[in-house]
Amino acid sequence: MNVMRGLRGRLILLGFVPVFLFLLLSFAYIVPSTKKDIFNEKELQTKEFVNIGMSTIELYYSMEQSGELTREEAQESAKAVIKNIRFGETMEDYFWINDTHPRMIMHPFRPDLDGADLSELQDPDGLHLFNEFVKVTDEAGSGFVPYQWQYYSDSERIEPKLSYVAKFEPWDWIIGTGIYTNDVAEIVNRKMVTTVGYILVIIVITSTVIVIFSYKLVIHPLNDAVRIGEKMAAGDFTEDIDQKYIGKKDEISRLLTIFGRINKNMADMIGDVLNSSNNIDHQASQLKIQAEDTNDSIENTVDASKNLLDAAASQKVGASESYTAIEEMAIGVNNIAETSSSINHFSVNLIDKVSAGNEIVTEAINKMLEIKGVTESTSDVIKQLNEDTNEIGSILALINDVADQTNLLALNAAIEAARVGEQGKGFAVVADEIRKLATSTADSVGKVAKIIDAVAGKTDEAVNKTRMSVNSVEQGIDNVKKVEILFFDILKSQEEISKQISEMSAITVEMSAGAEEITATVSEFSNTAELTANNAQTILDVSTQQLENMNKVLAFAQELDSMSNTLKTLVNQFKV
Repeated sequence: MNVMRGLRGRLILLGFVPVFLFLLLSFAYIVPSTKKDIFNEKELQTKEFVNIGMSTIELYYSMEQSGELTREEAQESAKAVIKNIRFGETMEDYFWINDTHPRMIMHPFRPDLDGADLSELQDPDGLHLFNEFVKVTDEAGSGFVPYQWQYYSDSERIEPKLSYVAKFEPWDWIIGTGIYTNDVAEIVNRKMVTTVGYILVIIVITSTVIVIFSYKLVIHPLNDAVRIGEKMAAGDFTEDIDQKYIGKKDEISRLLTIFGRINKNMADMIGDVLNSSNNIDHQASQLKIQAEDTNDSIENTVDASKNLLDAAASQKVGASESYTAIEEMAIGVNNIAETSSSINHFSVNLIDKVSAGNEIVTEAINKMLEIKGVTESTSDVIKQLNEDTNEIGSILALINDVADQTNLLALNAAIEAARVGEQGKGFAVVADEIRKLATSTADSVGKVAKIIDAVAGKTDEAVNKTRMSVNSVEQGIDNVKKVEILFFDILKSQEEISKQISEMSAITVEMSAGAEEITATVSEFSNTAELTANNAQTILDVSTQQLENMNKVLAFAQELDSMSNTLKTLVNQFKV
């Protein structure tokens, strides 16, 4: 648009050239000519006004000649009339009258000069103006004299003045009036202002016509061309060419027609590029989505493979630890089985001992019954009884040892069962029961031992007091019967212990077989875990490689999507 403003300015400037020449001609010729014409007109008017004054004087002179008035009356009347005559635009112009001496006859604004000798009166430039009036009238009867004089009634203001004077011979009067040149200059200025006003009107009209026609014929089409060109430069190809330019042969119309073709071709091309860009953008987006989905799946596969590898490694370690624990458990079970077998064998021997002890007790009872019958004698029998009692003490000591060993074995079995854990819980209960029975047996044996000791202690006394201690023998029989009952209880308990130990031994055998099966299973599981770990590592390696490839595909998809968006952004800058 700056170009258009510049072009419009050039066209307007070109249109103003003749206007400027006309204006220059006006100031160089018309204005001075007008000024000269105005001065000539003013001089003519001044001359005509003086002629009017002369007519007034001639009128009164004729009245003097006719005898109506005397000269003095005629002159006074003429002076009075002429003194009151005013003319001009401001009605301030006047006449004055002087004679050829020169003396002032009448001056309406300088009455102080009336009757005064004016031969020595000078203007500021030293001109004896009244002498000049006399000189001009003597030479030609009338004429113009330039000089300086006060401005009308303002005695303080002196202005240049041009006066016309004429001589009336009969009365020897010179009548005159003048114009102030500054008034003429004001008139000239007014004329100049009017002239310049006309010229300005002409300029405005001419400029308007030039602007209208230049805008309509040149600027407006060029504005359209520039506007369309700027839009094309900005990527906007939506502007249609006005049909009024189509088919015209001038250069601007042809330029606009070419712009129209360029607009259409560019719009079609950009439309095709935009469609292709949209297709590429859609395909790139789909590829990006698929790549991201595939990448997510592969990442999930990699994570799952890592988890599987970790789980397989954990399974392998767990299987190894389980295998070691099962082996240790199998060894423990075998030891328990062997210990149970030993305990069972010892329990059988204990039962035999208890049975033998029970028989001895029974025999002791029978002996004591015999003693009861033969209490009066046989210290040999009592000695025999003492020996038998000592033997019973040995047996009881043996039973006590067996009970202690049983208690110790049961304690060891309970400890081993606790080590085994949950599988040895039942065995621990049985071992605890065995320990309790052994403790009970030991207590019973202790009690029997005490009784036997008491019997042994009393044997010697019984030898001397046998006959006197029937009641004591009966008490001994009762005690022995109690021992018999205790032996019976020990035998019953021992048989129960033996039964439980046999069952425990069978269970430990089964546990040993199960431990062997578990060991085999755990070994197989360990091999499977190792194979799983190897397969998981293979899957992880393949998935990692595939993930790297898909990352490349995703990067390509993202780059393609970015390039598509860039292309779309660039194309969207155009308007079609």
